[in-house]
Amino acid sequence: MKSAIGKSMFIPRRTFLKTVGAILALPAILRAQTGARVTQQKFNMVIKRIGSQPSVKAPAEYFTGTARIDPLFDAHPPARVSGGSVTFEPGARNAWHTHPLGQILIITAGCGWVQHEGGPVEEVHPGDVIWIPPGEKHWHGATPTTAMTHIAPFRNWSMGSPSSTGWKRSATTNIAGETARRLQRLPYRQRVTL
Repeated sequence: MKSAIGKSMFIPRRTFLKTVGAILALPAILRAQTGARVTQQKFNMVIKRIGSQPSVKAPAEYFTGTARIDPLFDAHPPARVSGGSVTFEPGARNAWHTHPLGQILIITAGCGWVQHEGGPVEEVHPGDVIWIPPGEKHWHGATPTTAMTHIAPFRNWSMGSPSSTGWKRSATTNIAGETARRLQRLPYRQRVTL
């Protein structure tokens, strides 16, 4: 039997979205089982078909290189969780930033890098799930030679606010050049602090 260590994993989008949906529905299911009062109402399921929502180019003031944001789902009150898929072309990344409620990244394609302030650059692959604690300054993006896509579910800070991201240094701060070439030559998942 061959070892799967070091090989990337592909998760079909439909399977992934079903799993994420089940996880996000868990609090409501638990609340219902605890005997919390539930009022009768008419439910209308919403299906967002693939390609039905336009992609958006990531804003240049927060991203270096080319990145695309694909909205996946919106928070429908009383729910507060939305989600999007972000694709970084080779060499693209976002600026240092924070999230007041933390951030979850689910890598779905390619090969990328993530780093928190003062920590090592970590290489990430499909199937990896990254938790960034509230207020932790970090960035993420593709490696210089490979694109990377991740899904980012997020809880709206307030239902009227489109973003709770605290952007820091400009994305034009470049980690590429000699540092990126040095990192690219290192073995899979070797840690390097910038």
